[in-house]
Amino acid sequence: MRLGTSSPLAHTTPEDWAQRQQSLGLQAVNFHLTCGDDPALVDTTVAAAQAHGLTIAEVGVWRNMLDPDEDRRQAAIRYTIGQLELADRIGARCCVNILGARGPRWDGAYKQNFTRDTWQLGVQTIRQVIDAVNPKNTYFTIESMPWMYPTGRVPAPARGRRPRPLCGASGCVQLDDNAAALFL
Repeated sequence: MRLGTSSPLAHTTPEDWAQRQQSLGLQAVNFHLTCGDDPALVDTTVAAAQAHGLTIAEVGVWRNMLDPDEDRRQAAIRYTIGQLELADRIGARCCVNILGARGPRWDGAYKQNFTRDTWQLGVQTIRQVIDAVNPKNTYFTIESMPWMYPTGRVPAPARGRRPRPLCGASGCVQLDDNAAALFL
């Protein structure tokens, strides 16, 4: 097991960042840069992590891919695609987000989070993100939350219909009433 922190710690350069992580005995890091950052800075930071034996465990997204405002939802999806592209390019173990919420707060608890339409929109959105990137070096993962999907219970299919697999370019998982994960 490799231990890490979600803090980038105070630092002045990529080398300083990597040294501070290593000085704490850490071997895994959350990547603190984004798809909007200078590619040269990204590359220098990745090189510093590698030079210090740090595994880039995660590139975070933390945007609402289910925002009820369609413009904000599409912006969140574009950012998610950018972050997954970044994660795949730098060889991060995963790119992580939550599925999102059907209200104004990106991680809020809303009754609408648990409708069949929300589930279907979530599956469609995950497929869209994975298919847009077709990652080869990283996984796109959805962190579970108690007040939104995935919670461990998938809505039952319509009467007479069988559950179908959730598929993206990188593979499929069969979802049933006990499914707890949406990642491929």
